[in-house]
Amino acid sequence: MKSMTKSEKRSFKLQVAKYKNNSLSIELFDLLNQQSSYDEAKLLKKLKATTLVKKNFKVHKKHLYDAIMKSLRSSKVGTDTEIKLRQEFDYCVILRDKGFIDEAIQSLDKLIGKAKKNDSYAIWAEAALWKSGLVFNKMDKKSIEESLEALNEQLLAVDALRIQGDLNQFFIKGIHAMKKHGKDSVPQEIFQALLDYPEPSLPILKYKLYMVKIQYFFAQNQLEESYQISKKSIKLVHDIAAFQETNKIAYCSVMATHLKILRGTHRYQEMLELIELWSAFLKKEGLGLLATRSIFVLKRAVRYLELLGVLPQDFVLEHTVEDISQYINSELQGEVYTEWYDQIKYNFVKEDYKALLSINDLKDSFPLEVQVLNYTTTARLLIIIAYFELDQTNILSHFIDTTKYFLKQNELYEGGTPIILNFFNTKELYELKVPQAIFEKLQKELLEIGYKEDVILSWLDHKLTGKSILSCYRTTVLENKNKRPNSI
Repeated sequence: MKSMTKSEKRSFKLQVAKYKNNSLSIELFDLLNQQSSYDEAKLLKKLKATTLVKKNFKVHKKHLYDAIMKSLRSSKVGTDTEIKLRQEFDYCVILRDKGFIDEAIQSLDKLIGKAKKNDSYAIWAEAALWKSGLVFNKMDKKSIEESLEALNEQLLAVDALRIQGDLNQFFIKGIHAMKKHGKDSVPQEIFQALLDYPEPSLPILKYKLYMVKIQYFFAQNQLEESYQISKKSIKLVHDIAAFQETNKIAYCSVMATHLKILRGTHRYQEMLELIELWSAFLKKEGLGLLATRSIFVLKRAVRYLELLGVLPQDFVLEHTVEDISQYINSELQGEVYTEWYDQIKYNFVKEDYKALLSINDLKDSFPLEVQVLNYTTTARLLIIIAYFELDQTNILSHFIDTTKYFLKQNELYEGGTPIILNFFNTKELYELKVPQAIFEKLQKELLEIGYKEDVILSWLDHKLTGKSILSCYRTTVLENKNKRPNSI
């Protein structure tokens, strides 16, 4: 429970609350969540006055565990490819059990293709085995022998990759998860083993190892080390033609990661070169949703370079997505929300408040689990400032109230957010001549608590110095050159 994010806890409660007989699960969840570490004796004392004590406590605790895992699995289906593929495999099994053999075989064929593209070796092998088993029921002896021989060759090839690939993935994901949840007790020798891990001969496994090392260095704020490994990954996907032909997801992943590292290390000229290279690849390939995802990443990089004043005036990104709302209910919804926020931020820095507010309503179209992502607070604060700057005080007051309610409901009302929201209730702010002192006070309060949202701080600099937000933003970025960057 302590490893769950606020949005995951919120999602769990929403799911469980749908069923009346789960009220005890929520009660137990809340009591456990209040404990800093698990103490069953103290917990049972608190339960004396509740209905839980009348039940079999161990059974109910197991029921809660199952409900949490079900909720976490459900939330991962939209974002974790491996879980999504495993769910599709379960559907194939149901079709088989219900007697729809032809439909099961067709579904397994599609699943095998997806598993190959995503290098999901275990599911690939299992789906191939199941498909052959179903096909055998409809074949003569000779066809069965031929199919068995082909299947055996396929499984041998997959198994060799799976043994190495899965070991790498478990090794890496374990370290990443432990670091994410603040478990600093991970032995240093494990990290050293990762750095000393021999490079596999297979390109796809070499790519995976590079990506993990990059993540490790980036998490440690060792950006130059990340950059050196990232350059290797770029060389790998361009030296081996097969990557661009059969591993397009891996190719685009490498490009996106390198773009992020270049931004973090302020290598703007290399960013431009990479944008042009990736753009040419997309123009040649036409990759559907993968291309759309890539275009979103490219557009954000181009906006960033433009805001910093390092984008050539004649530069044009050929690719575009005219209407991002069409992807809200697709598997790209998280990417679309990031794009929506980046457009809010871009228009704010350019002081184009009307353009910012023109896409404001789109936020309510996203599912709740997407809306409570980390940058939702900043987006809402920027919308409030836009209403303030346009002197739309009636709408401003209502939006502040709804924002407070939303953030409190989703446990996001923290840090500098209450300070900023309460600031907009200051009477002097709406006088004919606004005293500069109140902006100075807000800036001081935010800096004292270590507030780091560069766009908000740039707006305050703008109010205090009279310079444009764009000019203040560029200064802020330059001052933060040696600090860890935000994700692209």
